[in-house]
Formats: sequence, structure tokens, C-alpha cells
Amino acid sequence: MTDPPARGQPLVIAFDGSEAAMRAIAAAGRLLPGSAAIVVHVGATAALAPPPAGAPTLPPLPSAAVDDAELDRIARGVADAGVDAAHAAGLTARAVTVRGGGASEVAHALADVAQEHDAAVIVVGSRGRSGIKAAILGSVSRELLGITSVPVLVVPSPEER
Repeated sequence: MTDPPARGQPLVIAFDGSEAAMRAIAAAGRLLPGSAAIVVHVGATAALAPPPAGAPTLPPLPSAAVDDAELDRIARGVADAGVDAAHAAGLTARAVTVRGGGASEVAHALADVAQEHDAAVIVVGSRGRSGIKAAILGSVSRELLGITSVPVLVVPSPEER
């Protein structure tokens, strides 16, 4: 069994509600049971926000239809779901939400939170993108490796195994 990080050094876990994020939380719980974790959700800005649930699809709603308070509520809900998953995985967790979008902004937000809290490791789930798809869509894990000195644990998708 692996010893948990030093007391006071939490894990930073990226969480967006995806299966990849759920795998990352589960792996962190298996590898570092009982650790303190900061579950970070990088929520959309108004320009990137999807239409609210139940909104008509035709015509499309302008992104301004979702205000900052609604974005904050959505982000907090996602982050809280991540905290619940972390607790179920045996971690002691709390949520942090940050605004941003795109792989680069997400990676920088995670690196900033890790630096601010002297994190032992940043845990991210991989969605199995490679080649052209990864180049176009970006890769948070690849970006993190280039911008932080905090160790990064990338939990692969089943397709990558």
C-alpha cells in the first residue's frame, strides 16, 4: 500500500463530471486512500456556456442567456458531485471552482490551485484522444506536464490500455 501524501499536502483532482474524471477520482482513492483532496471544476465562461437544460434547441440561445450566477450554480453542482465521488472513494475532499475554458486554461487553473495549496500531485483522467483529435481539442494532461513542477497522475481511459 502506498503511504498517503504528507499531512497538509492534498491531491488536486480535475473534475468535469465525465467518465474520465470519475476514473481519476476512483484511482486516487485506490492509490492514496484517506488523502485530503481538492476537487477542481473549471467551469465555462459565459461565452462558452451551453444553453440551460430544457432550453429549446431552435433557434439556438445566445451564450449570454446564461448569466454568471447560473454558471456559478452549475459549476458548484459539478464540483459538489466530484466531492461526493471522492468521499465514496475514501478521500477527504472539498470543492474549488474556477472559470475558464479550453485545455490551456483548464491546465493553468489546475496548476495554480496545486501551487496555491502545495499539492502532492495533480490527478487527471484521460479521455483517450490521440493524434489529430488531441491536437485539435487539446490535452489538459499534456499541457500540465509543460507548466507545473507538481507531479501529474494521468489515469488512462479503457481505450488506452
